Amino acid sequence: EILGYYMGRTQQFLTQSGFNQQGIRFRQHLKKEMAHYASDCWDAEILCSYGWIECAGYADRSCYDLTAHSNASSEQLTAYIRHDAPKLVAVVEAIVNKGELGKTFKAEAKSIEQHLRTLSTEQLLQIKSNLDSNQSISITANNKSYNLSPTLLRIEQKQVKESGRNITPHVIEPSFGIGRILYCLLEHSFYIRSSSTSSSTSTTDKNLSRNVLRLPARIAPTKVSILPLQSDEKLEKQIPMIQRELSRVGVSSKSDTSGVAIGRRYARTDEVGVPYGITVDYRTLEDQSVTLRERDSMEQVRIGKEKVVEVVSGLCEGRVQWEEVLKQYERQESKETDEK
Repeated sequence: EILGYYMGRTQQFLTQSGFNQQGIRFRQHLKKEMAHYASDCWDAEILCSYGWIECAGYADRSCYDLTAHSNASSEQLTAYIRHDAPKLVAVVEAIVNKGELGKTFKAEAKSIEQHLRTLSTEQLLQIKSNLDSNQSISITANNKSYNLSPTLLRIEQKQVKESGRNITPHVIEPSFGIGRILYCLLEHSFYIRSSSTSSSTSTTDKNLSRNVLRLPARIAPTKVSILPLQSDEKLEKQIPMIQRELSRVGVSSKSDTSGVAIGRRYARTDEVGVPYGITVDYRTLEDQSVTLRERDSMEQVRIGKEKVVEVVSGLCEGRVQWEEVLKQYERQESKETDEK
């Protein structure tokens, strides 16, 4: 169950980071692949140009580590879990005739007792079955075999009142290859936008061929670009105030005041994964509104300058969806053109 939880969280993490869901799979290790300490192992694999590659691993180490330390140190490395109320439980216990065991095995008697304490209920019941038939049983402690007769050992089943119990904690070991994940994310996110996907009615825009890095806003290094429609000092003066307000709410931004056409500046930001773009135009000087553009759909809305920071922050944090923005604000015809 815990192993499945970690894999489920990884699936959620990868899809929310922008991976194509069809390019993610989980593969269980074969018995011959598993490490000696593992009772179960899985890999998260991502499909890329190199094929399916392992990007994360999950090992159920069960209680191997603490049990190995406990056996070597003769210390009980357990945690005590207290019940809400005492209860009667059935227990199976190994009862050793310490006097006879000491006479028979001398200094080795202690290691035999320690080994018996590590046996599971199922193993003790199997031993009991043999002892009840007056058969000696063989155990291995410290890589040495010992034969125990019914005079040295008996197994008791009884009901006891229990206030809590000792458990040996199990370990789930997830590990992630961050470099591989980042590389695969770039492959999954990059595409060349065909002209037919553009929502613009502009003939020039329809002919644009653009590289796009489809990074989700939550992981994109730069969340929003701020662009003047044209190289004009009156428009560029509006940019610093918007940048300060974005910085105040923790939204990273960049501006591009070069004299390049607006369509080419949009293309630049699309190619480096900037999800949103704010454009300052001549209407901004009249009514203090700007346009907000969404990278993947290329759709734009007209929104007040005093509201745009709040909307962009909500989009980046996942509190607001782009579809909601389209319904709430005036749609703006695309200005995307390759010409000055």
